[in-house]
Amino acid sequence: MNKRNLYNCEAKKASSDYFNGNVVIRDVYNENNSQDQELYFVEFLNGALTTIHFHETEQILLPVYGKGVVGELKKNTILDFDLDDIELNSLDLGEIVSIPANILHFHGAIPQQNFTHIAFRKMFDYICKNGEINPYKTKTRWIYDFISEELGSNDSDLIKATLQKISNKVQIAVNRILS
Repeated sequence: MNKRNLYNCEAKKASSDYFNGNVVIRDVYNENNSQDQELYFVEFLNGALTTIHFHETEQILLPVYGKGVVGELKKNTILDFDLDDIELNSLDLGEIVSIPANILHFHGAIPQQNFTHIAFRKMFDYICKNGEINPYKTKTRWIYDFISEELGSNDSDLIKATLQKISNKVQIAVNRILS
């Protein structure tokens, strides 16, 4: 048995390449202390959000403080989507959301609010090859990396400018939830 306290796990500030605003992540379970699961305790301060991303395995979000939002990008392109291509849902205490594998999405706090959730995800998936079942470590893919691929450029200024435009569009969509 491996018992941990959410509040005593080391806190780290999230990267601005993957999060907009002030976000604190506590890495509770990972490959160093769990055989199969990742578990993060994530605090989104003052309307902070993740950037658009997907996981290669299902992710489950369990709100524990405040009011949040989760959005799914219904169009499979990140450079050319409209506000109507974003499906938004609010997240309140007592609600749990399951985000299927490989779905472009974002989540965090509603504007001017704090929100905290626990995020669960399987670290491994399995491939059957030649009659053998082999595990492989799954990934999270972030919009920052997609932008580079879509633009065919590693110019960090161009990538960050494009990321900012996309983040602004997401923020406009999230602001609609308050209207």
